[in-house]
Amino acid sequence: MNTPEDFFDELKKHSDPKATEFATIIIYGLARAIQAKTTAEIGIFGGHVTVPLAHAMKRHGGKHYAIEIDETRIGRTRSLIRRDNLVDYCEFICGDSQYITFNHKLDLLFVDGDHGENKVINEVKKYWSLINKNGFMIFHDSIQYDSVSRALNGSSVKSEREQAQVLEIKTPPGLTIWKKI
Repeated sequence: MNTPEDFFDELKKHSDPKATEFATIIIYGLARAIQAKTTAEIGIFGGHVTVPLAHAMKRHGGKHYAIEIDETRIGRTRSLIRRDNLVDYCEFICGDSQYITFNHKLDLLFVDGDHGENKVINEVKKYWSLINKNGFMIFHDSIQYDSVSRALNGSSVKSEREQAQVLEIKTPPGLTIWKKI
């Protein structure tokens, strides 16, 4: 399994295509379209975004950072990265996204970690300054979890939101995409 297309075929066998595959295709396609060189994600779950973004980084000569608090998830996803010969294009960071040291400028950040309102607000506050101009911060589950929607639309992140073009994809579980202007 050495291409994103192979990965998507495999993904169809093991997940809800309305939720996982849809988001993955959008995120991978966006990374390719903007020729992202540095991407990251918070919360890797089963590697559904990690592997395609690592493929994109291989094509662009870049690096993907996968931030996850659960070592078991990192282990499972690391095996997928090895299987696809993407080790040079993906770095795993084990820890809470709020407490790790991370200072890489990013073309794209996918946020799918803790869905608590304060956690989402804190992630915006911590990571928005790392997003390059014309870069993207993408939030998963913005329809499924009211807490995510409240965080993104509340006054706590108003100044960050005002620096973004916002696109909400209402297909459950929801994606909210902020493009830094």
